Amino acid sequence: MMMHPLSPFRYMAIGDSITAGAGAFYIYGYAHQYRNFLQKDLKTRVIFHNFGKSGWTSQELLQALRNDPAFFKAIQTADIITCSIGGNDLLQVGRVYEKGQMKKAGKIALQNFQRNFFHRPKH
Repeated sequence: MMMHPLSPFRYMAIGDSITAGAGAFYIYGYAHQYRNFLQKDLKTRVIFHNFGKSGWTSQELLQALRNDPAFFKAIQTADIITCSIGGNDLLQVGRVYEKGQMKKAGKIALQNFQRNFFHRPKH
């Protein structure tokens, strides 16, 4: 992609607590570091929106895409998007775990994630 040096670059990070920066030094996670890399590498201003939400599952991300016009618009106008989602979907396996049912619970969690993540919104 060829950009004019003065054109701002729009970067949007979406996902769960990893995207939000939870656990990172001063909540300065990979999304902030990637923004800095983009500014340095592209030598242009980067407009950065971090839509990382601690605890989000793929279902909640999908709901935001379906129901939050501002969120969807931000994605449409982004030049680059990073996404880290699914960890909390897997954590739900532990919440539904019953002795001898781990394989079934894991399969259900994976099916839910695939359905949510690979869903194509109708906008």
